[in-house]
Amino acid sequence: MAAQVDGVDLWLCGHEHIELSESVTTPDGSKTYVSESGHYLNSVGLIDLNCTMDEDGSVHVDYEKTSVDYEEAQNYPKDASVTAVLDTIKAENETELNRVIGTSPVELDGVWEHIRIGQTNLGNVITDAYLLATGADIAFENAGGIRASIAAGTVTYGDVINVSPYGNYVVTKKLTGAQIKEMLESSLTIQKNCIVANDSGEWDAWPNDSGSYLQVGGITVRFDPAQPAGARVLSVQKDGQELDDTKEYTVAVNNYLAGSDSYPQLANAAEIGEYSCCEELLIQFFEQGSDAVTASAAKQNMIQTTKETEEPEQPSVPVTPSVPEQPSKEQPEAAKIEMKKEQASGTKTSVKSPKTADSNELFCWMILLLLSGGAGSICLVQGNKR
Repeated sequence: MAAQVDGVDLWLCGHEHIELSESVTTPDGSKTYVSESGHYLNSVGLIDLNCTMDEDGSVHVDYEKTSVDYEEAQNYPKDASVTAVLDTIKAENETELNRVIGTSPVELDGVWEHIRIGQTNLGNVITDAYLLATGADIAFENAGGIRASIAAGTVTYGDVINVSPYGNYVVTKKLTGAQIKEMLESSLTIQKNCIVANDSGEWDAWPNDSGSYLQVGGITVRFDPAQPAGARVLSVQKDGQELDDTKEYTVAVNNYLAGSDSYPQLANAAEIGEYSCCEELLIQFFEQGSDAVTASAAKQNMIQTTKETEEPEQPSVPVTPSVPEQPSKEQPEAAKIEMKKEQASGTKTSVKSPKTADSNELFCWMILLLLSGGAGSICLVQGNKR
């Protein structure tokens, strides 16, 4: 950018976490200086500008930059004029920053690592604040847009500014159910990479797009991280109903996320509404009272599960029932009694049954016939024993 702009002598850069000291030629042929001094105040950049003027009135600036270690920088004497300006600004801000805007019964989690590896209760509150202000169906907040936690108890304007310091504002767009699911799939891939980085304990392992992980509101998402990319979202429900892939839903996000490269579905959609800055909407949410904060913080918008658990059971194949056996005819009461006696004694005596040629009564008749010596009786007995 410096190479395309005339009339600027010094560019001070930030947020890229790099050391940079470079002279750049501008379109009119003059020189400008671009500087950045690392990150987290590990070092402080001191720049001396030595200006000279030619006889024709042209000003030339020479730059001399010195990088000073943070601890060493503490030994530099304070500049009285700069200190006076800072004290005035702090005094003017103090009254507003200490203004109480509500209470929170619980600590609202905005820890840098936590908001990149899962949904937190602060993510719930922020997205619910967007829904309240816009009337949208769904709200998203990128993890990088959340910069601090809020302690349980009194909540001040300063607490909210710490959470949302960028001055971003909220916009709404229309997306189909299919596009929303695509965004959630991308977010889950970012989350998976962030979890790996967090488990490794190595700061450099965190992906560059870690801040693009989405905190969600207005929907309930069931997902299985064990599934392959593109198949991790198992269910997305709005008010108990599955999102319709072809239906359009109104989505509320901050204007930074609205143009994110991580979510082309969102970036390519037209804005249909524009609202106040994020911190103002968050203040309005707290002003509802602690009950609203409690209800929002307790929501479970992202539910990890398994595909097997979420799949409905397949109905069993109907089995044709077999024809039941016909019950046997009831035995005479005498036979039942005699059977019980035999079972009790352990003997194997036949129960009374329909008469056969081997019945005791017929046997008696055969004995009588034998005693009479009749040949016909002998034939009768033999015939009955075959």
